[in-house]
Amino acid sequence: MRKLLLLLQDRRATTAIEYSLIVGGIAVAISVIVFAVGSDLKGLFQSIGTMVARF
Repeated sequence: MRKLLLLLQDRRATTAIEYSLIVGGIAVAISVIVFAVGSDLKGLFQSIGTMVARF
């Protein structure tokens, strides 16, 4: 328990936690964007493939 209190008082640990939360937020945002755009890109590539197959 004492080690936990010392860890919470250490500024480096606080900074590391803040940075990990920022990185986690960025990872979630990237995942949402990839999944949202992924289906649109799939449709785009399929339509391009269909056009190319006609020639």
